[in-house]
Amino acid sequence: MTTAGADENKAALRRRVVALADGPGFTGRAPGGPSRWSTERTEHYEALRPELVVEVAYDHVSGKRFRHGTRLLRWRPDKRPDQCRMEQLGR
Repeated sequence: MTTAGADENKAALRRRVVALADGPGFTGRAPGGPSRWSTERTEHYEALRPELVVEVAYDHVSGKRFRHGTRLLRWRPDKRPDQCRMEQLGR
């Protein structure tokens, strides 16, 4: 679950996201590899059905993964998940 955003929005976001759990998830690179900052995995990962689309701000992509965190900007009900691909990102 994301830690960014106002506390009052976190509960609503959590309810929305939990409803999507147990899906096949995305087929890209899932988290789970070793961390260079910790010898133990500290975060929990659960696949979600790809049904929601959000626009995010980011500052770096490496190896087809967002790096240095992202920030949720807005929900995009005008977009379908299949319209959102890594190939759309500018260099």
